[in-house]
Amino acid sequence: MCARQVNSGTSADGIRGPAGSVSVRLRVHALAGVHELYRAALRETDPEKQPARVEEAKNAMKQALRMAVEYEDSDQRHAISDALSHLENIRRS
Repeated sequence: MCARQVNSGTSADGIRGPAGSVSVRLRVHALAGVHELYRAALRETDPEKQPARVEEAKNAMKQALRMAVEYEDSDQRHAISDALSHLENIRRS
């Protein structure tokens, strides 16, 4: 079964027609990138590189948080908020 069959009515870029909403597939893909930036910030051990990694992850997470608010995804909103708090604690230490 191909993606078009699973997501009937969804175009190749994962966006539904004018009456529909952005597909979950598109949002999940965007969050995967945010997750990678978050993990990279957590793994960074070089004290000179860590602030830039943390800032990059925080910026991506703030954008993902805005998307979660827009789509009223409270579980995702809480998870991102918790991760942002964790990054803020890393930045302070």
